[in-house]
Amino acid sequence: MLVQYKNKQLERVLIGVNALAAAVVTASFVMLFGFHDPLIHAPILYAVQAVLLFIFIAEKIIRSLNAITIKESVSVKEGKKGKL
Repeated sequence: MLVQYKNKQLERVLIGVNALAAAVVTASFVMLFGFHDPLIHAPILYAVQAVLLFIFIAEKIIRSLNAITIKESVSVKEGKKGKL
């Protein structure tokens, strides 16, 4: 399903932010669980992960508001007769 967006520049920025946030999440999990002793104090890494969770949630909300219609932004598969 191809979603059309009102502001294509905003969509490109969201893609970049999402990619950067995914890289930071991966790095934080590696630093937290990939070594015997975490490289950075665990409470700091947990705080970073919590902030990144809110970034991912905000990205989804902004993306749905940027969609031309809300129906297109929500992935709902319809049946043959249009029933859910």
